[in-house]
Amino acid sequence: MLLIAAQLPPLVAAELILHVCYSAKLTQNMVRALDVYVRQPIADVVANVDSRGNVNLLSKTWRFGATEITVRLYRRQWDALLSLLAEQELKTTEEAREKVIFDADRDDLLQLEFYKAPVAMRVNAARFKKTGVLVPFGSSLKHFDCSNPLLFDAETSAWLQTASQSPFDGWSLKYILAPSNLRRTAEADMNGLLYFHVRGLLEKFCQRIQSPSASASSFQTHFKLSSLEIAAFAQNIPRDAPFLGFDRIDVGNLGDENNVGIRSTLSLFGPLLKPRELNPHATIITLFLTAIDSAERASPSGGGDEEEAHKTLFREQMQLVFDLAGLTAEQQAWHHHHRGDDDDEENFSPDKYKCLLGRALV
Repeated sequence: MLLIAAQLPPLVAAELILHVCYSAKLTQNMVRALDVYVRQPIADVVANVDSRGNVNLLSKTWRFGATEITVRLYRRQWDALLSLLAEQELKTTEEAREKVIFDADRDDLLQLEFYKAPVAMRVNAARFKKTGVLVPFGSSLKHFDCSNPLLFDAETSAWLQTASQSPFDGWSLKYILAPSNLRRTAEADMNGLLYFHVRGLLEKFCQRIQSPSASASSFQTHFKLSSLEIAAFAQNIPRDAPFLGFDRIDVGNLGDENNVGIRSTLSLFGPLLKPRELNPHATIITLFLTAIDSAERASPSGGGDEEEAHKTLFREQMQLVFDLAGLTAEQQAWHHHHRGDDDDEENFSPDKYKCLLGRALV
């Protein structure tokens, strides 16, 4: 969606990105914009790959003012990206979507979901499930007569979302119910409030990367998307001047032992952070999804003290994090105190340790 954000007027781009992400149907103008500003540039890259024959990994850079977008993908991924944008028949895709959303086997779960929800959320959720389009209440849908190719399987036209997914997932109601949104629609119009909130954020993002001030040599925006193995990706990031390092690196759940592991993650991405004299708060952000499960699997089965095994394993993991993060003895003592190692042995909680493993990296 970066190609859209960098080329179209901010409000138009924000509207299109919102519907591409949330709505099962698009207008003809939106489909044409996707074709001109996204599909055609990608088709040119695919044609270039085909003409070069033996090329397997290809990098393409687009420049729009002071904004630079670089995408580096394998040949098969460029082909797959192009196929995702192929037009699909609306009747077929709507039947596929409704088959998932209104699955009779899930009716009890749907009613339970509605029972627990406030009335406003219940009505808005039902409307969104029926229409498949995220718009304020009362908006006309007659122009949404084309399928959104990015939410359906390119080959089978199957709906790619689950029946339980909601457009509100990941958003805070505190910000959705902000006064700036409430001035635009009714308080009970939750879909409309979410629409204005998301569109507003996207518009600000588009304005930032298209800002006239961005043409100044002191301000440039670079987006680099790659498809490489983790080690190759970290090692291939250019470190020549004027690169000074990153303030934040979000590595997802690479720190999990069944993934890359915390030791390798810190070794690969730690050197890419800004040095402490430039930013003492430069941080690697990671999420331990399987730490508790790993501890349970590692615990002795039968006759052993599983609780003590949990304590030992998590303390070892914490000490590893401390060592790799370069914490001083004083800093380690602070973490030990706030973990409650000395005073809270009776209330040991693996979930608490899971949280603190992440905190130790911050």
